Amino acid sequence: MREKNITDYKIIKDEGISGSIPAKERPGFKTLLDIITDGDILVVSELTRLGRSLSDVIMTLDELARRGVRVVSVKENLDSTRDEMQFKIMTTLIALFADLEREFIRKRTREGLERARKEGKRLGRPPALSEEDVKVLIKLYEKGFTRKEIARAMKVSEATVARYIRKLKKEGIIEERRVVRVNKEKLRGVVGND
Repeated sequence: MREKNITDYKIIKDEGISGSIPAKERPGFKTLLDIITDGDILVVSELTRLGRSLSDVIMTLDELARRGVRVVSVKENLDSTRDEMQFKIMTTLIALFADLEREFIRKRTREGLERARKEGKRLGRPPALSEEDVKVLIKLYEKGFTRKEIARAMKVSEATVARYIRKLKKEGIIEERRVVRVNKEKLRGVVGND
């Protein structure tokens, strides 16, 4: 920024925020709108950083213009102070193309997922346990091992074991078991040592 003779600046980022979240709902962008004032220059890497859709970008640009904020978009080499009409036309066209591209990407993604389903491909995360692992889990469960013991033996989390047990019960593969744990020391105290 020093090479542009800009000495007073603040960098605001919205990292890890989905592009589907409107600009005004992003924490960093909210902060920006709280501190930006008349005469400030907002530099963005590209226009799509100002919104998730064409209307979102245009509304954001209108609000910034009403506040007297100059907008510079690096990727598109646009500056709102050069020629205001040209800036409005270019930003609208660029935002429109970006919006169309996002819609094309969504459509291609949906089509790809549908094609994969029709081809019988598994979508999402791979299962935590293989078919052989599930058979071992069932045997251990039927022998009375606790979820914690099964998890330790199979080197998976207790939550994974619990999830598989719920699924297997729901499918009727295993039955609910009622395990009564007896403290043998306390039992001897009640009934004697016989």
